[in-house]
Order: sequence, then C-alpha cells, then structure tokens
Amino acid sequence: MITYLSFMKDVLPPKEWYKVNRFVNELKTAYVPPVVSVYTPPREIDRVIRILEETERAPEVEEVETAIERELDSLRGSVGSICMFGWRAGEVVLKHLITSGDVPPVYVV
Repeated sequence: MITYLSFMKDVLPPKEWYKVNRFVNELKTAYVPPVVSVYTPPREIDRVIRILEETERAPEVEEVETAIERELDSLRGSVGSICMFGWRAGEVVLKHLITSGDVPPVYVV
C-alpha cells in the first residue's frame, strides 16, 4: 500500500494529498486485519466488481468483498476515483474516499 500511496502523491494536488493522508492515518487506528482495499476510477467499476466476484477468498473476506461490490455499485456516476477499504469487526465496516485524480484500478487484501 505504501508504494501505491507514493504513486498517488504524484497524481493528487498537495491539499488533496493531505486529505488522503489524514484519511489513511485514521484507518490505521480503526481497522482489523485482513483489510480489502480497492482503488478504481468510475469507468472501471464494472471490471473491479467482476474481479471481486471471481476471486475466491476466505468466508470473512468474501463477506467484505460482497459489501464492497454493493457500495461500488451505488457509487456509479461519481466524479473522481474511489479508494475503498473494508474489514470485519463484528460486522462489515467500509470506509471510502473519492479523489479528483485518476488512479489505476488496484485490488489488495
């Protein structure tokens, strides 16, 4: 994730990078591993959902992926790239941020 965030630093304006950095620091204190991370521009949502559906994972990760699929579907038409993180802490927790920069699609567990 560090390498990807370094890439994003070159894509986003400084003020927005600060917002992303603050968001990631808040996640560090809240998440419970494993964390599913998805980064996608709006035009790639269908592709990312298909990848999530086709990838076989442990049941607790599958539940998070299903919630991410639904959330991505609801964010169709968003302007900007979607950075979404999900994990299970008793229930599925999703956090997302929409950035102005056009980031390439990435899926990480």
